[in-house]
Amino acid sequence: MHTECGKYLRSSSEIFFYYMLKNTKILFTIEERYKDSNMMCDFYFPEYDCYVEICGTKHSTLYDERMKRKQELFGCILLREQSKYGDFLDDLINGRKLKSEY
Repeated sequence: MHTECGKYLRSSSEIFFYYMLKNTKILFTIEERYKDSNMMCDFYFPEYDCYVEICGTKHSTLYDERMKRKQELFGCILLREQSKYGDFLDDLINGRKLKSEY
């Protein structure tokens, strides 16, 4: 699915999270480059300097290793379960310590 800004969402989980965000006043970007890297994250929250990767439920060991590597290199948050997306957003906007995964 292409967003209004022309960015492409690759999975149903990304689309679900995108529509959650559209119903908030949280500033975010899609497919932002990590600092000093050519790699991109799924979502970035500039007010919080927070990178997020949406992790699908069906993936390979190689995929898991790639996500963990991004987390080690860039400190991104991994969102694995749609039922936890709201918990992440609540922690983010209320200034709580963020977990590494939701």
